Amino acid sequence: MLDLLTREDREKTTRLRKAMESEGLDALILRLAEDVIYVSGYWPFYGLSFVFLPLDDEPSIVTIADEEPHAKRSWIKDVHLVNVESVDRLGDPVKDAFNIIGALAQDKKLANKMIGYEGSMELLSTNYQRRELWTVGLPFYQGLRDTFPRAEIRDVSSLMFDIRSVKTTREVDMMKIVNRIADIGLEAFHKAIREGIREVDVQAMVEHELITKGVGYCGVERLVPLAFVMSGRNSADAYKTYNVSTENKLKMGDLVLVELNVNVEGYWSDTTRVYVLGTPTEKQKEFFDVVIEAQQTAIDRIEDGVPASEVNEAAFDIVKKHGLTQYVRHRLGHGTGCGLHEPIPAIHHASKHILRANMVHSVEPGLYDPDVGGVRIEDMVLDTKHGAERLNKYCLRG
Repeated sequence: MLDLLTREDREKTTRLRKAMESEGLDALILRLAEDVIYVSGYWPFYGLSFVFLPLDDEPSIVTIADEEPHAKRSWIKDVHLVNVESVDRLGDPVKDAFNIIGALAQDKKLANKMIGYEGSMELLSTNYQRRELWTVGLPFYQGLRDTFPRAEIRDVSSLMFDIRSVKTTREVDMMKIVNRIADIGLEAFHKAIREGIREVDVQAMVEHELITKGVGYCGVERLVPLAFVMSGRNSADAYKTYNVSTENKLKMGDLVLVELNVNVEGYWSDTTRVYVLGTPTEKQKEFFDVVIEAQQTAIDRIEDGVPASEVNEAAFDIVKKHGLTQYVRHRLGHGTGCGLHEPIPAIHHASKHILRANMVHSVEPGLYDPDVGGVRIEDMVLDTKHGAERLNKYCLRG
């Protein structure tokens, strides 16, 4: 997979530069880990990294010296280094980076041109270390203004989200690898659940399996697994913005759900499976039947040019037909790629987005009742010209 990432994706760079030309942009200065990986194929460890992308000249990477070997794997060969600090000097790596970028812009005669930056991205994907996240705030903007006092500075967040929403051919290949790895985790979850084991123990087993089997798969070196296991009444809270694995022990008759997020070399998968320990009740069986029917109906509705809202309604019509709308808590899906939850496309009844071939997004109908539990089936789906491909292949029910 690293070979796919680190070679120039000409489909991507051509798309970026056409968009820049259309918007009158002479250069982009990209700071967020998800855009650095998107453009360069280099997934920052620490997150203090920049890509400088001129419209009509060669791009550059500016990053901390510790990450030089990884940055130099990128197809972008002009790599400049800054130090966080030394034993003799408290560092100011952001200022040092701006000094380098300013000199590059002067050399390329871009210092008084139109420059784009990520001014309004607030829901951010992680760098690899994921302990702390560098972001774009007022000091960054002030650094831009000080470095380019005569340039016009424009927020390109919406432009980047739009470009990223349709995957290139190579990105599609990478997303297939990412989701094959995610399936390893789904299988590990299915095999791990048994009466008496704690939710946190299942989480640990799933994440262990993903790391030990995912690293090395198709050349993967780095991945971040996040498995949240919820059982019984806890599973009915799985729609909320927090998911927590607890010390609760699995019991016969429980619904047991995993929300599985996996980042592989900077690209995400977002999946969910739920199984019953023992024999399902009639209500649990009804929830499964309706959710699976809703998901398949929605996937069958997908093709290039279909409004996202129609796909959302196709699933909700199934739920409505069975009289279970009171158990619905969320939309049908969201985009996924270098971000876990990308804003385009939003699969929601109020969405204005149009689905296009090579978009990748979740399809995740769910029903939640504290007296029954939560049933959500979530797969990554690739939109095609005349349909859709489910990227996750692991079984939907036990």
